[in-house]
Amino acid sequence: MNTITSDTAGKMTDRRRRLDAALRQHQGAERRLWRYRLTGWLRRLPEWLLQKSSLAGLVEAQVRARTEQLFRQANYDALTHLPNRAYFTQTIEQTLKDAEGAQAEFALLFLDLDGFKPINDTYGHAAGDELLRLVAARLVSSVRDYDFVARLGGDEFVILLRDVVDQEIIETISRRLITEVSRPYWVNGRSVQVSTSVGITEYPRDGKTVNQLMERADQALYVAKHRGRKQFCFYKDVDALPEAAPDRLQTRFDVDVEHEKLAVHFRPVISLADGRIRSAQLDVAWEGGPEGHVWYEQWKHLLHRSQWNHSVALWMIDNAAWYLSSWSALPEAFTVAVPLDQALLMESEPGALLAERVGRYGVRPQQLVLRVALDAVERLDRKAIEALQSLHEAGFRLALAEVGGLLAHPDHLDGAPLDQLVLSGEWVQRQLASSNGARWLRAVAALGAGLGVPVMADEVRDERQRQLLSRMGVQLGAGEAWQGWLPADAFGRYLQLHAVA
Repeated sequence: MNTITSDTAGKMTDRRRRLDAALRQHQGAERRLWRYRLTGWLRRLPEWLLQKSSLAGLVEAQVRARTEQLFRQANYDALTHLPNRAYFTQTIEQTLKDAEGAQAEFALLFLDLDGFKPINDTYGHAAGDELLRLVAARLVSSVRDYDFVARLGGDEFVILLRDVVDQEIIETISRRLITEVSRPYWVNGRSVQVSTSVGITEYPRDGKTVNQLMERADQALYVAKHRGRKQFCFYKDVDALPEAAPDRLQTRFDVDVEHEKLAVHFRPVISLADGRIRSAQLDVAWEGGPEGHVWYEQWKHLLHRSQWNHSVALWMIDNAAWYLSSWSALPEAFTVAVPLDQALLMESEPGALLAERVGRYGVRPQQLVLRVALDAVERLDRKAIEALQSLHEAGFRLALAEVGGLLAHPDHLDGAPLDQLVLSGEWVQRQLASSNGARWLRAVAALGAGLGVPVMADEVRDERQRQLLSRMGVQLGAGEAWQGWLPADAFGRYLQLHAVA
């Protein structure tokens, strides 16, 4: 057993004291470190809170900016930054409600640009877009701060004059608009010039709905254009201008052609024997045209009195060639039939002109069937025959249209190089409904056989008519029995889904 001496006890006491001192020193260092960390954290706490607050504000600002962006995309025109058609419709509907409740009045100005299309076609769409932006800026600067200027599309604009009861104010603003828009513009390094006309309606006198006010402002615009460019017209004055009435449809047509409201459509031509697609027909629709004036045959008399006659006639040929070249995997014998307007029959060398034109698209003349109306041949007589011979020599196929609907003297067709006879759709329907009609149909089919050319019937309605016409000797048909007129893009998809012979 060990004995603890006084020296040993003293050494143990000293060691304990040193250990206690070291422990206290360590604990003190830990407390100082904890206080340092706590102090630093407390010092940084406001900064952290500020960061959290800034982050929330940033998120809110981004949400607000995105909301404003979506609103602008939905309600403003991307090109001119003016309110678009949708926003205008919302605004005028609310203005109507407010005006009805307060028995207030306002005016609606409808305007478009004269001479815009030639600039857009000549200098390109970029120049046209820049011109529209400059026009939009001038429109805004020409009206009062609380008036509403919107772009409906293309070169069409509309202005809502709020709280207007004085016609003199409307006239002053209209004159200012015409003057400002008609000043020259500097676009892509060159000076260009357009002008405008204005049609005006007033609420509630000229209409109490959006459609009434818009349609009547449109009518007033046409009358303003009839007077000559740089004019304005109130709807209330339209009926007081009887001298404009006979030509109102002509003016409307001319304006719509300038604003590219003609659209090509296609439909298939079918073999009555086997039901397969053999070719296609092209027709042109007047978009927004009045009833009875939608398709080419219905409005061609307006075209013949128009400054656009020659350019539209060539435009139809261009479209036939362009779409034919764009449709892939078609048989080499596939053709497109297109109306041949009388303006081209009056050319000195139509064969060379059109051959060069379709050649730009990689299309051979043999791939187009030019449909010439029987009345045009009779009207132009020998001039038409010479033109048809020129086209035939260039390689184009020629179809005589509206056969049956009009009677032709044999002398008028003497020397005409024809490749097809096309029966008038209306005449075909009358013969099918008549007890003696079958004999006439067989007679015309026999005429085609004698000339060595196929006969085609327009506007075949159903399978029963297909069978009847086939038995009578008609080889080709088109109409609702198979497929009506389709816009060009839709017809391209149609061809992909159906067998083409």
